Amino acid sequence: MTFSSSQQIVLASSNPGKIKEIQAILAGHPIIPQSAFNVAEAEETGSTFVEKCHYQSPKCGSALQAAVHSR
Repeated sequence: MTFSSSQQIVLASSNPGKIKEIQAILAGHPIIPQSAFNVAEAEETGSTFVEKCHYQSPKCGSALQAAVHSR
């Protein structure tokens, strides 16, 4: 996947360590935590990274759509 330097990437996490790690990987691209949109952390019920992402990402996406449309 390719991102232009003007695109903002919303990370479905508010974990400072994860944000820092993703910023290092995607240097030059603005990483915005979901908390910037008042999106609460989803309960992490999965036992693996993939399971947690599978649950949390749609929750974040739905909340972001509501936040963007309410502006």
